[in-house]
Amino acid sequence: MLAVALAAGLGLTAGLDHILAAPTLHAAHVAALVTTTDGRTLYAHHPDDTIQPASTMKLLVGSVALDRLGAGYRFATVLAHGDGDTLVLHGGGDPLLHRADLDAAADAVQRAGIVSVHVVLDTSHVTPAERRAPGWSVDDVLQDYAPVVNGLPFEENVLALTLVPGAAIGQPPILQLPAPFVPVDAATEACRPEPTLLAFTIAARTVAAGRADTSDVHAGPCGDVVVTGEVPLGAPAHVDAAVDQPESLALRYFADALQRRGVTLLPSTSPPPSPLLPSTALQRRGVTVLPSTSPPPSPLLPGPIPDVVDAPFTPTPAGPVVVWHHDGEPLAALLADMWLPSDNLIAEELLREVDVAANARAGTLEGGHALEHAWLRSIGVDPATVTLADGSGLSQYDRFTPRALVAILTHDWRGPNRQIVLNALPMAGVRGDLRDAMRGTPAEGHVIAKTGSMSHVRGLAGYVVTRTQGTLVFALSIDDWIGTDADLAAVRAAFCSHLAQL
Repeated sequence: MLAVALAAGLGLTAGLDHILAAPTLHAAHVAALVTTTDGRTLYAHHPDDTIQPASTMKLLVGSVALDRLGAGYRFATVLAHGDGDTLVLHGGGDPLLHRADLDAAADAVQRAGIVSVHVVLDTSHVTPAERRAPGWSVDDVLQDYAPVVNGLPFEENVLALTLVPGAAIGQPPILQLPAPFVPVDAATEACRPEPTLLAFTIAARTVAAGRADTSDVHAGPCGDVVVTGEVPLGAPAHVDAAVDQPESLALRYFADALQRRGVTLLPSTSPPPSPLLPSTALQRRGVTVLPSTSPPPSPLLPGPIPDVVDAPFTPTPAGPVVVWHHDGEPLAALLADMWLPSDNLIAEELLREVDVAANARAGTLEGGHALEHAWLRSIGVDPATVTLADGSGLSQYDRFTPRALVAILTHDWRGPNRQIVLNALPMAGVRGDLRDAMRGTPAEGHVIAKTGSMSHVRGLAGYVVTRTQGTLVFALSIDDWIGTDADLAAVRAAFCSHLAQL
């Protein structure tokens, strides 16, 4: 708060210049822009420099989706009864599809009087080759904030691990998974570079009560999930792993849900023929989807989870009969789920959904970015001034300018979706990932903004409600920063407080 006091009494430009000269920003790349909501510039500090945006990038995909899809748009997942005894679960890219939803699908099968089925998945809604975006760090693999992107997300594409401390210090903890999943000891599996999904190597150990829980996961050399760290005696530890084949988990969970309801699962007797039944969004538009080149899935019986689940099949001449249809929450609510905690999976699925809706095809990064470029041009931003590598800002290749961020925010303020955006963004000292920020300062409750945080990167862009000047739009982008989180938090609080006191 020292920086706030030092800036007190200074004018806007001098005060912000003073704050951005803080020692913690020495040698950092800093850019900022502050404008009125009608576009008048009040403060500019290298506003056209391109800086890694981190999660402030999510402002772009959310705003594009609002304009392109509408606030009421919903992801859709469908279970259809196809040819003979075949049930096809069509993934629609819903990033918030959970166990309870698949339980509801199994209930629908039971109500329909279906007693025995083959079950296959259609995950063609999203291009399978783009499960990770260019520029995602290898260190992020398996981390819960960097899940893969796919056509049928399940449990946000992470698997919850419970580590029960061993009986004595030094022993490995006991790994437990949510039912019906059972961990496999990687030592019993043949080594292969591709993911084995539920193969684990336990390299963690039990330590004395009172020690810090440092449990973590990383990818092993044989497709296994390596569990590391220390698990203190006294209570279980919990860690989430972003699995490589979440659709396989969905398939296995759905199979178990059907069996619990007395539905018999039939083994596959032959590779299902093509073409693919169109996924939900494409089917609504009457578009035929070309067959997948992937091999058919393994038989859906108790035992190993199949590795390939992108399954082509031929619908009946009369067309498939919908057994169950699930609409996700409306986009207006989904934005809050994305922006408040800065959810990367929602951003990535949303980027591809914009492409699906606009072009009636499997969603791709390229298609989503083309639409983002066109949208940026429509609000007066030259697409050549930014670099887009993903939808979430997790890629190290992303580059954005404060001017582009302010243009997005200004567009949202002036448009019909202003209140939706304001309700969905974090607020300093109140909600989201700004809940604990800027408390006790003039900025508390007066800053509504999106954060961005990666190694050596800190961004903040949004709105500040001032004392006498109304609402201002701002972007503060920092890259190549080395310092303590506390010092940087003080700078951002001082910057926003200085604006709030105008």
